[in-house]
Amino acid sequence: METLVVEKKPTLSKDEFLALQNQSEKVWEYDNGEITEINRMKSTELLVISKLNRKFIQTQAFKDLGELFQEVDCWLTETQMRRPDLAFFNREQILQSSEKKHPIPAFVIEIISENDNVNYTENKVLEYQHAGIQVIWHIYPELKLVIVIRGKEARYYEGEEIFDASPVVPDFQISVAELFAQ
Repeated sequence: METLVVEKKPTLSKDEFLALQNQSEKVWEYDNGEITEINRMKSTELLVISKLNRKFIQTQAFKDLGELFQEVDCWLTETQMRRPDLAFFNREQILQSSEKKHPIPAFVIEIISENDNVNYTENKVLEYQHAGIQVIWHIYPELKLVIVIRGKEARYYEGEEIFDASPVVPDFQISVAELFAQ
């Protein structure tokens, strides 16, 4: 997903942000009163998303009624909301969300484009980790590269190497070559 960092808007309360979000066609992330406009997923990312979804539906997590959601609001704290490109929620978390609770996913995927701001992207990794997210995939379509982050360790994958979402969804795995094949 392409992230566009815009001028910081005046500080907004969470309620003001939610009202703005409901009135606007734009997509925002929220961080302690500051909002950042982000771009929606691009159509050029559809093939990658499709391949990920087709692999995910083969997992035990899917059979157990877990889901990968696109660009869903993820409240990491009471005052910080991010929108990963894909986020995994198990069945219990999905049920909690219907009770107006804000479960934090254990696994997220970000598709990184050449226009993404590296500082913003890396800061989100730290935010995700502080919130308890266990596995983060950074997918770089233009580089045909995937970085898997677990805790403080990041591993780079390319070519025929297979990466996975363990320990959260251990059977969700795919090779980099398969992910980017036409």
